[in-house]
Amino acid sequence: MYSAGLQAAVTESFHLINTVRVATEHLTRDVRKVVNAGADDKVLEALYKMPIFATGQNLRAFTSRSSEDHERELASLWLFTVIGQFEVWADELPIPDSSDGCQFPSRGSSQLSVQRRGFHDVFGSLPPSAKMGAAFGASVARDPRNLGPRIDDALALYRLYKECRNSLAHAGGKASQRVERWGAEVASRAGDLHVDHHGALLQPPSFAVGDSVKLSVEQVRCLVAVLFRIAETVESAILLSEIGEADFIQRWQSTHGPKPLKVESKKLRRSMWLLARCQEAGVATPSDPRDVGHLLVEAHLVRVLR
Repeated sequence: MYSAGLQAAVTESFHLINTVRVATEHLTRDVRKVVNAGADDKVLEALYKMPIFATGQNLRAFTSRSSEDHERELASLWLFTVIGQFEVWADELPIPDSSDGCQFPSRGSSQLSVQRRGFHDVFGSLPPSAKMGAAFGASVARDPRNLGPRIDDALALYRLYKECRNSLAHAGGKASQRVERWGAEVASRAGDLHVDHHGALLQPPSFAVGDSVKLSVEQVRCLVAVLFRIAETVESAILLSEIGEADFIQRWQSTHGPKPLKVESKKLRRSMWLLARCQEAGVATPSDPRDVGHLLVEAHLVRVLR
């Protein structure tokens, strides 16, 4: 209900980064051949259609860098993009202090989590909704994307990447003390959450103070997988609350109107009908869409015709 836009934006950025990754490899090989044959900057500009303000010198400098350099630069670019998208998403949730709750482990969960309101400090205090719990509780409990008690571990992993981003942005690419400390925290509690797209463990970033922060695209992809799980866990916490109930009703009524839909009882028992109406309204659906039927009746969103 809340994370669909985030997932779409991050996925689009992944397609862009991978396209640039492939194009970089091909362009580098092609231009190097021309440069090695003795072409000067004017020849490069004539052979390759250059955008405004670009020069042959830019191409020459580009191809002088190693594939490892290109990989690190693309990973850094994607890291900035992904974390920026996540920060915006977290800040726009209908919850006070949602940005802190989405970006910090709970206070007291580790020696590094004491100064800000973390996940449980924010989302653990939301008043629960009995109606939403009845409709969605079982689905949330069964959802493998929901991190449950591992949410603080996942947020420690996020903090490590966020501090890597901060070092790249503000410290000349050199690891800060926070990068080092969050790296040690992740190694002790969250290494098993750092998996690639095949589900295989991938070494989390680990840097000592002053090291150059170097990441791979695969490592950032591991972060993306964790971010999606964090977003799903956040969404579940909101969904089961009174705020989630109010938002569910508002979304439903904005699509289907303020008056209850008149529905025959046999249609209300059909999963496909319920799924279609929920998708139209942009609201969540449980594993069995029929579980939401009681919620719709109790919230006076539908009126059953006998």
